[in-house]
Amino acid sequence: MNSKSKKIMIACFTLPATLCFLIVFAYPVLRTILMSFYNIDNIVSRMSEWQFVGLGIFTELLNTSLFRQTWVTFLKIWLFGGIAVTLIALTMAVILTSGIRGKAFFRAAIYLPNIISAVALANMWIHYAFNVRWGLFHSLFSFLGWDKMAEFQWTAPDNLFLSMMIAFCFGAVGYYMLIYISGIEKIPADIYEAARIDGASIIYSFFHITLPLLKGVFRTTMTIWTTSTLGFYIWSQMFSSNRDPSAQIMTPTYYMMRSTFGDMTSTFTANNAGLGAAICVMIMIVAVIVFTAINRIIKDDDITF
Repeated sequence: MNSKSKKIMIACFTLPATLCFLIVFAYPVLRTILMSFYNIDNIVSRMSEWQFVGLGIFTELLNTSLFRQTWVTFLKIWLFGGIAVTLIALTMAVILTSGIRGKAFFRAAIYLPNIISAVALANMWIHYAFNVRWGLFHSLFSFLGWDKMAEFQWTAPDNLFLSMMIAFCFGAVGYYMLIYISGIEKIPADIYEAARIDGASIIYSFFHITLPLLKGVFRTTMTIWTTSTLGFYIWSQMFSSNRDPSAQIMTPTYYMMRSTFGDMTSTFTANNAGLGAAICVMIMIVAVIVFTAINRIIKDDDITF
C-alpha cells in the first residue's frame, strides 16, 4: 500500500469522528461566540432577528456589579472550597492507604454521596440537616447543650454561602479521595520502607515522599475542580429555590442560565440569549487562562519510581 492510499484510508477512518467533533463541539462553540455579539430575544430566534451590538454586551456585563459579584463567588468556591476538599480528601486517602481495617467499607461509604443526584443531596441538606426545627444539626447541638448553635439559621441569607459550601464539599470529597488513593497506591512501598529504615517518621515521609510524587495528581485534581466550579449551577439553584437568588451564592454559570432561559427576577437584567452567550465566552476564556496557569505552575518532572 503506497503513501497516498494510506492517507486516504486514515481519512476515511477518522472522518466519522471528525464530523461528530465538528457537529457536537466546534459548531456550538463557534455559534456561541457569534451570538455574544448580538442582542437575541430568545435562544431559538432566527439569525435574521438578531440585533448586532458588537462588544456592547461585554461592556454591559463588566459594568454590572451583580455579574462582577458572581466571579467573586466563583473565586471563593474555587479557593476556599478547593482547599477544604483537598485537605479532607488527601487526609482520608492517606488514612485509608495506611493499612487500616475496613478500608473497602470506608472507601465506599465516603464515596457514596457521589452516586446520589446533586438535587437529592441538596434537598437532603436543606430539609434534613439545616432545618432549624428538626434538622440534624439542630438535634445534635441541642443534645450537646450548645443552644446558640442549635438555633443557628443555616439557610438565612447571610449564611447561605457557608451552608452551600458545606453541602457541596461533603458531596465532592469522596470523588477526590479516590483519585488521591489511586495516586498514593502507585507509589512503590519500597520507597517508604527505605525511608523508614533510614529513620524517617510518618510525617516526614508524607511531606518528602508522598506529596512530591503526587504532583501530577494535584494537577489533575485542580483541573477537575476548576471545571466543576466554573460549571457550578445546581447547588446555587437549589439553595435559592423559592426566593430571590442571593448574590453571595450566584455563580457565572447560574447567571448565564437565568439570563439565557428566563425566569428573571428584579435582581437580574432582561432576558437575552446573547447575554448568556457572552457570559459563556467569558467562562471559556477564564477556563483557558486557569488551565494554562496550572500547567505552567505544576510542570511534569522526570521522576521515575
